[in-house]
Amino acid sequence: RMNIASLKLIVRGNLAFLQLEQLKKELMAQVVDIRTLKDRMYSQSECVFDAESNRSVSELALAVRKAHFTRMKVDAEASSSDLVLNVSAQ
Repeated sequence: RMNIASLKLIVRGNLAFLQLEQLKKELMAQVVDIRTLKDRMYSQSECVFDAESNRSVSELALAVRKAHFTRMKVDAEASSSDLVLNVSAQ
């Protein structure tokens, strides 16, 4: 059995609800090492999710940078046990 760790996934950027749902769908489809993604908190420019993965946060950030998102520019950075996605609609 693989070691699965919890992490916080933080999405920063002004995204409409449908854009956020699309981002989550594409993220789960392309970054297969993210096992779960549960809504935690929403504010106007930041959304926080609880996620689980067997990869380190820095490995996940690299995988996100390699993924392709529809009409969104997504940059990822690792910050202790948080994965921060800076997102802008295009």
